[in-house]
Amino acid sequence: MKAISFPIFLFLLLTIHYPIVDRIRAQENLEPEVFAVTFSDDTLSLLESDDDATLPDDWPEWIRGISQSNGSIVDNRSWQGGLNSEDETAFNLHVDNETLKGDLALTLSFSAEAECDFAIQLYDDNDKVVAVDLFGNVSENSVLAGTDTYIVPMSKHPTATRIAIRQVSGQLTLYGLLAFSVLSELPADTEAEMTMLNLLGGQLSENSRLYRALDNMIPKSNQSGLTGPDGKPLTRDEAIKSLRTEVIRDLAKTETEFEQRLIGTEWYLQDFYRRRLARFLPDGKMLQQHVDDDGKLVWDENQPELPRGYKVLNSNSVLFGIGGFVATFNDNFTEMTYETTGGRKGQARLIGRFSP
Repeated sequence: MKAISFPIFLFLLLTIHYPIVDRIRAQENLEPEVFAVTFSDDTLSLLESDDDATLPDDWPEWIRGISQSNGSIVDNRSWQGGLNSEDETAFNLHVDNETLKGDLALTLSFSAEAECDFAIQLYDDNDKVVAVDLFGNVSENSVLAGTDTYIVPMSKHPTATRIAIRQVSGQLTLYGLLAFSVLSELPADTEAEMTMLNLLGGQLSENSRLYRALDNMIPKSNQSGLTGPDGKPLTRDEAIKSLRTEVIRDLAKTETEFEQRLIGTEWYLQDFYRRRLARFLPDGKMLQQHVDDDGKLVWDENQPELPRGYKVLNSNSVLFGIGGFVATFNDNFTEMTYETTGGRKGQARLIGRFSP
């Protein structure tokens, strides 16, 4: 495979280090710190140094060091992995993720010989894999995408401290690399995004992450009594499309308060299946236990506990169990009725509370 052009790599390096078009940057303090590596005897000394070695002064604070396994510097100009080596072969960047506070743009100048396949992985401080294969076969996918730069999602993996450029097969040759911090898509903040959409305008796509977040947040049916400006009850679709922050917050609050009321309660269930006890725990988890033939309604620590899941649907109903029971509670929260999609029904009454 043809090598990624080193003159282009050098041009990028010089452009970032020595900005020739000042108007590209609105403020001087936004110039990113750039970490650059070319391979020479100086690089070899850093690779062979221990962790306590003093790093070069011009390295960014978020770089802890570099290391390698089963490779060598060739002709004072490149780093090369062993040909078809069965041992771990990698060139590593050690990163202080807390100091970085963003993601990392990584540009590589490389040559992939002998049908080389290499990957980019992330590891934590305990040398455990955090991200197995960020970009697939980098040598092939770089050609498909027409790029030699990769956005490493460090913010998505806060425990990651080592970026491994890992040879999988063939032979990888690195001529140089550079890295600098970038800002990628921020984690979703539903309320903030609703505010911005109201401010900037536009029709919300059903494929947007905001729509999906609202779709997951709002109960399937609105039984909370919330109304629109005309005083009529809001439908679920109207609640999503209205983007009224106070409505969404109230719906979420209603659902959360109901779940808090449900956690720590124990119920006696009777239906077509069997009589059993059910306990609701935090995080959408519940336990069930079959009732003995003598009908004792006491949770027995020696009886098998059957783990199940549940999901709050709105302010007075939940979905639970393997069969997909939709349970509805009365206003006094002492009884529930439940039904499967097949129409089979059951009922339950509250026994009491326990400490989850």
